Amino acid sequence: MFESVADRLDEAIAVVDGVVGTLEPGTWSGEQALAHLDRFDHLVRLSGGGRALAAGRIDAAGAWKRSGHRSVSAFLADRLGISRGEALAMVHTATQLGSLGELDAAVRAGHLSAAQAAAVAECAGEHPDAEAELMAVARAGSLRDLRDRCGQVASRGEGAEERHQRARRQRRCVDGTRSDGSWGLTASMSPVDGAIVARALDAHQRIVFDEARRRGERDGFAAYRADALVRMAQHSVTPAGGGASSASAPSTVGPIVATRSAGTTKAPENPGSAADEAPGATDAWREPDAGATARRVSTPRPTVIVRIDHAALWRGCTAGDEVSEIAGVGPVPVSHVRDLLARADPLVKALVVRGRDVAALATVDRHLKDDLRLAVLERDRRCQVPGCGTTFPLEIDHHQPVARDGPETYENLRALCGPHHEMRDQGYELVGPPGARQWLAPDGTVLAADPGCC
Repeated sequence: MFESVADRLDEAIAVVDGVVGTLEPGTWSGEQALAHLDRFDHLVRLSGGGRALAAGRIDAAGAWKRSGHRSVSAFLADRLGISRGEALAMVHTATQLGSLGELDAAVRAGHLSAAQAAAVAECAGEHPDAEAELMAVARAGSLRDLRDRCGQVASRGEGAEERHQRARRQRRCVDGTRSDGSWGLTASMSPVDGAIVARALDAHQRIVFDEARRRGERDGFAAYRADALVRMAQHSVTPAGGGASSASAPSTVGPIVATRSAGTTKAPENPGSAADEAPGATDAWREPDAGATARRVSTPRPTVIVRIDHAALWRGCTAGDEVSEIAGVGPVPVSHVRDLLARADPLVKALVVRGRDVAALATVDRHLKDDLRLAVLERDRRCQVPGCGTTFPLEIDHHQPVARDGPETYENLRALCGPHHEMRDQGYELVGPPGARQWLAPDGTVLAADPGCC
């Protein structure tokens, strides 16, 4: 049997090797390249499934112990050239396949990526009744959608408070110089504490990004995140009045919000008017050329938004499909949210919802226009153009433009990323309700649509 499997795999490898060795991508059309990408991705997923099954057996048989490694994850990481986290996720996925039939079939058929399979295995391993629900999200949504749903499933019923307290007890932050001479930092903490840190980094990252744009530099998100961490540290130790300019080191970084409709840009009437909408805000993000109109990103900073169901807030715990969570971070206990609100924590706002409708936005310092935008961003969470998925940064767009008497209401506002918002000014349209959106070219051609949308 071993020889049969080995022979077949060797034959498959030889075929793929021959194909890849003779590829001439320059002769392909764009559509052909897309089709080939899907085929190669299917091969990767099939290979990933087989690799996970082999890794699970290596762990069960203890075959890795003869290598001298301390753990199976360390052995697999070195042998496959991956991180130990990836190796550990692979082994965990393999151990769950025997008890999760739908996941097992999807992995063997190459329907899931390694990251999708790991997310389902981790969550469904503790909540097997949610396997079908998670698999449906994995097939239809993005990896971010799947991880969000896993967080929601993990927070159901009993255990949310215990998970939060465990994260609090196990909080850690370790730093030091690595073997290559670079400095590294690893941290873990409760979701609320992590969200506060993340929002502060968001604030400084916007300024870092703006400064790099003006210098004509282009770097990745992670690089700007590292620069933001340095800037945040520098700002924290800069004495008041120590000579730093307000442009490079604002005394406070509050929520900055703005709205722009198709064909128009709404900016403050005077340089100080921003303080009327968001006290302590700094208008730090501008277009790189001096003549461009100032544009202010709508994602709040560094305010932390907790989305919580109205009934759960009053009851003191979630039930059924109710949520108490921070977008992009994860579920938090209702009791902790109530405690933060009781203490009037200025960094935390609770978006209280009934389904998709906003029931209230609890905040110690209420600014109606600011809160309306916060509610829209929390409801949408990402660019609403089908297939985009961008979560940072986001801008507020009017479905019915202000120039055509579009109201400043919850129903008329939606979140778009910067590039798609720019395209709205060029005649592109986003039509349809949430879940049935269509993105139209100026001539009416449908460029993208939500799954199942006619």
